[in-house]
Amino acid sequence: MFKPLKPLFEAVRLPWKLKAKLEEKEKEIDNLENRIEQLEEEKNSWQERFEAEKERRSELARKKQEAEEERNRLMERLEENSERSEESQEDNLTTDNPEFQDLDFSEAVNALEKIKSVNSPDRDLATIYSPGELNEVSSLKTLKNSVSSERFSVLQDQSSFVAFSDPVLGVFVLKMKPFFDDLVKTENSFEVGKLLQFLKKKKHWCLVSAGETGIYREENGSFEQVERITNRVDREHSKGGFSQGRFERKRDEQIEQHKEQIQKKLEAYSNVYLIGDKRLCKDLDGKYLGGFNPNRSKPEQFYSFRFCAFF
Repeated sequence: MFKPLKPLFEAVRLPWKLKAKLEEKEKEIDNLENRIEQLEEEKNSWQERFEAEKERRSELARKKQEAEEERNRLMERLEENSERSEESQEDNLTTDNPEFQDLDFSEAVNALEKIKSVNSPDRDLATIYSPGELNEVSSLKTLKNSVSSERFSVLQDQSSFVAFSDPVLGVFVLKMKPFFDDLVKTENSFEVGKLLQFLKKKKHWCLVSAGETGIYREENGSFEQVERITNRVDREHSKGGFSQGRFERKRDEQIEQHKEQIQKKLEAYSNVYLIGDKRLCKDLDGKYLGGFNPNRSKPEQFYSFRFCAFF
């Protein structure tokens, strides 16, 4: 009896179907491998773009930082030049105000003691304390009503001073460091006690300059140096070596180191008054009173007394 031919035929064709499926799978694998290769190339391309963008951003951040540092240096230089101009004006008061004369500590105290002795039953003695410009005094209207227009005009040209106006004797002006608050007062005597009290009490002065700073204890004109802080601070950029930008950054670091050492020393003292470079005095503990004239001796450097009488 004959067997069916169909199953036998299918059994013979089975390897051909398997081959076709294998070929189909190989083609699918090739497609996947090609896709993987394509994706790998895309990944590498994006990675390169990312690295380039990262480098670009890093370069932009660096340039931004350099620009900000340069701007800050220029702003500080502008502020420093402005402060030096103010200090120069203070140091050259003799040229700018030839009518004023320097007083030493004892002469200033004696002048205030004499002014203190003046009395008037008419209560027409005007005392003016002006720590800044006269137009910054809080009782300006009271002042205008207390002195004549001629005397007000004289005072308007001054800054950081105390003045004592008598209708008969004239106006006595004593320029000094602005350790006092503004005041306008008309009584039968001049308000001098607050000034004398400050001059005679114990206090500390910190003369601040780049690289070398001194702290002094002073009481009634007698003084002693209690601290001396010195650090290297480069003043000029030599030819060669660092670029100007790196030099200025290094100098700023030297100044900050100097300020840190000053601050540590100041923590041991009370009643501290700072005089010197305003930028260096910034953030230090104490009341800032302006620059100082290096040509004057101590304690006159602390107070910068200058006197004039207008009649």
